[in-house]
Amino acid sequence: MTAEVLPVHHGEPAVPVRRAAALAIVDSDDRLVVLRLDDERCEPHVLRGTAIALWREIDGERSADAIIEALVERFDADFGTVRRDVLACLDTMRRTGLIEREQFGSP
Repeated sequence: MTAEVLPVHHGEPAVPVRRAAALAIVDSDDRLVVLRLDDERCEPHVLRGTAIALWREIDGERSADAIIEALVERFDADFGTVRRDVLACLDTMRRTGLIEREQFGSP
C-alpha cells in the first residue's frame, strides 16, 4: 500500500497548513504528544525527532512549500528528501486529524 502524497503546487495560491482546532499538546524536549479532544478514543499521537520540528513550523499561515523551504534551510538538507518526508508526514497528520483535512482536498 502506498501513501497518498500531498500536492505542492508551485505558482498557485499557497494554502496554509493549519492544525486541527480541538487539540491538547504536551511539548517536551525529546517528544511532543498531541491529543484530539474531538475523538472519543483520545489516543495520543507521539511525535519525535524531525516530526517535532515539522509540527513547530505549522503556524496556520505558511503553506507546505514554505514549511519545506524553512526546514531545508534550518537543517541544511537536500530539498528532495525533505519534501518527500514532509509531505508524507503531513499526509499522516491529515489522515489522523491533527491538521485540517480540507486544505489538501481529499477527506
